[in-house]
Amino acid sequence: MAIGEKATAGTPPLLNEPTDVVVAPSGDIFITEGHSFAGGANRVTKYASDGTFVMEWGGTGSGGGEFNVPHTIALDSQGRLFVGDRANNRIQIFDQAGTLLDVWYQFG
Repeated sequence: MAIGEKATAGTPPLLNEPTDVVVAPSGDIFITEGHSFAGGANRVTKYASDGTFVMEWGGTGSGGGEFNVPHTIALDSQGRLFVGDRANNRIQIFDQAGTLLDVWYQFG
């Protein structure tokens, strides 16, 4: 399986500055994208277990569900996704359909 294309950035199914990846028990793949302050993708992309693009969410900003350098992603035992929103100094928590569940501040 391959996701994206070598040396090619862009919109899904291409990747743009991927920073982290986590695989759910279902096999779904979640990738955070946006490593720099200068025009990174600032999104989470979801792919099926076979690498097929499913959806994306996010965008550049500081509002709920927006990112400024989403640097890491983790999955807990309840299936929630924790995204380290680095330059916004927070952790955003989502379900696997991209619905914002909570935001944790006081980091940084």
